[in-house]
Amino acid sequence: MDIASVFELLSKGKIISINSRQYGEYAKFLQIDEVFETFQKSLAPLGYRLNGESGYYYLSKKRAMSKDEIKIYLNNHQDAILAVSILR
Repeated sequence: MDIASVFELLSKGKIISINSRQYGEYAKFLQIDEVFETFQKSLAPLGYRLNGESGYYYLSKKRAMSKDEIKIYLNNHQDAILAVSILR
């Protein structure tokens, strides 16, 4: 486990949870204070912020998403958006 593999996962918009069977090991890795702080500092120049609370970790951006980033996000999450629309 390394920071690069965690970034690859989080940069896709995933939320890592300590309770997750699939991503629990990533959350345990981020619970190490030194790892969390190093990762957070390395993300700052890229315009990202690592957020973590109660065993949940995700990335946020310091600036608004560009049109291209919005298109990529919508394409990657269209199934979830459709499901929410149907449930409403």
